[in-house]
Amino acid sequence: AIDAKDYEKVSSLQLELSKYMKEIRQLYSDYKKNIY
Repeated sequence: AIDAKDYEKVSSLQLELSKYMKEIRQLYSDYKKNIY
């Protein structure tokens, strides 16, 4: 997508990625709290 200079697709992918990362961090912090 980046090679094709398809910036609209790239930015939508980045938004999706950051959304997933936020979810993963949230799940991970919940997980760490549950260990102790």
